[in-house]
Formats: sequence, structure tokens, C-alpha cells
Amino acid sequence: GLSKHEKALFAGYASLVNGKETNVVEVVKRSETLSAYGQTAIGGFAKTGADLDAEAGGGQRAQAGYEPGIVNMGAEGSYAAIVMDSQASLNSYSDHLGRASLPGELLAHELIGHGLGGRATYSDGVDEAIQAGNLYLQATGRPYFRKDHGAVEHSAGFNPRAIPSFLVGSLPFWQR
Repeated sequence: GLSKHEKALFAGYASLVNGKETNVVEVVKRSETLSAYGQTAIGGFAKTGADLDAEAGGGQRAQAGYEPGIVNMGAEGSYAAIVMDSQASLNSYSDHLGRASLPGELLAHELIGHGLGGRATYSDGVDEAIQAGNLYLQATGRPYFRKDHGAVEHSAGFNPRAIPSFLVGSLPFWQR
């Protein structure tokens, strides 16, 4: 009984969970400090959720790095920091209203878009992170979508309402 967007979102997370890579997600509130691992992973980019919110709009992705008990030696994957109570206002939504990104939207953007999409050999070069975040918005029935990713130009084939092509390819043929 899932919609095509819900199926694609599930396929993205299932691919990440069942893959061989190590994907680390850290969720913090604005008032909390990132873990030592998180601070190392993003190169000291932010120390608190408020810092992350101000500099990156509530989410940050980096390559997962080796640390005993967290990431195995030689493992590949992503580290994603997500601010649970993001207040950074983005003005790039289709309805022209400034609002903070939702936690699920941020997680899909960072982990599926930058993480899985960035590693996909079948990537078509469009802004996978924006399309993955918009996939979450579509799956949860939001009537708006995000058009922009900072100053990054989209390719001619970018369709923010579409399911990211690298996820469409991962769905069984009966669910496409």
C-alpha cells in the first residue's frame, strides 16, 4: 500500500542499511555538542548543532572514517550529522516560503543523496541530494519541494519532483 515515492524512499534506506558500507548518523539538538567522532569526520566544521545549523542549514555529510568500535578499518560509507530542531531558514522552496528543513528531509538529503547517490556508478549527474530530500517531502505529502542547492547549478535533466534515477534503478521492476 505504499506510494511510489514511499517505495523509493524505503529502497534508498534499505540499500544503505543492507550495504557493506558503514553509514554513521548523528542526530543532535541545537544545544548539543557533536561527538568527538563527528567533529573529526567533518574536519572541525561545527562543534554544536547551532554551529551546524548556521553553517550548513541543519545537515552535513562527510566520508565515514576509521575509528575502532564505530567504523571498521578500510570500510567505506558516510557520516551524516542532522540537527533535530533546525531553525536555519531556506528560501529555495517552490512556494517561496522560507522554512527550516525537516529532519527526515535532511537525512534523505545527506545520507541517500550525498551518501548513496554520490557513490552510485549509475548516477546521471543531477543534484541527487536535492532530489533525495524532495523524495522525502513527496513521500510525506508535502505540497512543496526544494529547487536549489546553494550556488550549485542543476543539470538540464534535473526534475525535483522525480524519484532520483539511481533509486528508480534499484527498485524491482514491479514497483517502478
